[in-house]
Amino acid sequence: MNKIAHKIVDILLEKNFLNKKRKEEYVYVVEILLEKSISLGILLILSVLFNNILQTIIFMFVFMNMRGRTGGFHMKSYESCLVSTIILYMVV
Repeated sequence: MNKIAHKIVDILLEKNFLNKKRKEEYVYVVEILLEKSISLGILLILSVLFNNILQTIIFMFVFMNMRGRTGGFHMKSYESCLVSTIILYMVV
């Protein structure tokens, strides 16, 4: 994910949309946005497949608010976090 974020930021830097001095900050933000978008996208796809869109929206709202307030459990990689989120979603 980091490589993709670097490529996106590099393109934006080449077009002078961003300040070169803050490149690493931009990479971090883009990486987080990509990870959250992928996670939300997968959960929404699963909600459509299982025909429980409303329950999924409620789950995402509660889960993300709770995780944001409590600090959550931290995995070593984004992929591990994604898999654990999907497993938790399937169990709930």
